[in-house]
Amino acid sequence: MVRPGITFRVFVSSTFQDFAAERDALQKRVWPRLRELCRKHGARFQAIDLRWGVSEEASREQQTMQIGMGMCAGQRGERARAVELFAAAADTDGVEDWVIAAAENNLGVMLIEEGRYAEAEVHLVSGFEANQRAGDRRGVAQSRCSLGELYYRLARLDEAELALDEAIADAEEMEDVQCLTQSQAWLRRVYCLRGQQLAQSVEMGRPDSTSISPDAVAIDRLARTEELLAFGDDDEVRALLTDLEAIGYDADADAACANAGAELLAVGLEAAVLRGQVDLAERLSGDLAPALDRAVDREVIAYAHWLIELQLDLSRALEARHDQTTPCQSCFDLRARALISAITDESHSS
Repeated sequence: MVRPGITFRVFVSSTFQDFAAERDALQKRVWPRLRELCRKHGARFQAIDLRWGVSEEASREQQTMQIGMGMCAGQRGERARAVELFAAAADTDGVEDWVIAAAENNLGVMLIEEGRYAEAEVHLVSGFEANQRAGDRRGVAQSRCSLGELYYRLARLDEAELALDEAIADAEEMEDVQCLTQSQAWLRRVYCLRGQQLAQSVEMGRPDSTSISPDAVAIDRLARTEELLAFGDDDEVRALLTDLEAIGYDADADAACANAGAELLAVGLEAAVLRGQVDLAERLSGDLAPALDRAVDREVIAYAHWLIELQLDLSRALEARHDQTTPCQSCFDLRARALISAITDESHSS
C-alpha cells in the first residue's frame, strides 16, 4: 500500500561521454511510465538527473560529491546548504567544464527560485559558457532556457526572447520535450508581459504530463493560464478564475512547483482585480495565503502580498508603488505598473 502524496525520487548519474543514449531512453521511455504508475497510486515520481554527466576521472573528485550532495540537500529543502555546496564545487581552479556547468547552473536556478535574480545571472552565464566549452548540446539548450527565465524575471524581455528562441530551436532539433515545454512556456510569458500573444507557428502542441517533470507541467499551465486571462473574453476569464487553484500542490512539492502554484493564484487575482470581479478577488486572496507559505521566491511573495493589499485597501496599495518613473527591476514591477495604469485610467474615465 502506497502512502498517498509520497514522492519517489531516483538520483541518476553517469559518465560524461558514454551514456547519452541511455539517458535519453530513461527520459523518453522509463520516466513517463514511472510517473504514470505513481500517479495512479496517488504518489509522485521525480528523477534527479545530474544533467551534465560525470567523467570517470572526475567521479572520484570532491566536486562531484559536492554537486550530488547539493542536489540532494535542495530536494530535502535544505536550500542554504545546497547553495553552499554548489558554490564550493564551482569555486575551484582546474576542474573540468562539466563540473563548472553542473555547479553553476544548479546554483543559478536555485537563486532564481529564491527570487535572487540579480545574483543568479553571473552563475547561469558561467554555466552556459562551460556547457559550450564541453560541447554539451542539451546543457546548452537548458542553460539558454534558464537564462530566458532569468531575463524575463529581470524585465529584460528582448534578451529573454533571444535566449528562448535559441533554446526552442535546440530543443526541437534534439526532440527534448522537457526543455521545449519550459522554453515555450517562458516565451509565452514574455509575450504576455508585452501585451502580445505568442504566434501559433511556434506552438508544437501540449505535452503529455507524464513525459515531463512536474515543474515543467507547472510552468506550462501557468503560462497558458496567463495567456487566456490576458486575451480571453469575459465569460472565459470568469470561468477560469472560478475554477482556479494552486495546481493541487501538497507540502511535498518542490520549490519550482510551489512558486508556480503561488504565482498562478497571483496572476488570477491580478486579473480579477483588473476586471472588477470582487467576489473572485476575495476568494483568490484567501487561497493565496497557504500557497505563499510554500513558496520560496521572495519577489513572487512580495507581489502577491501587494495584490492582496490592493484588493483590501486600494489607496494604500497604490501609494506603496506610487513611483512610476524608476527603472523596472523585475517582471513584477512591470506587472504592477500595468495594473496601476489600468486602474487609474478606469477611475479617470468613470
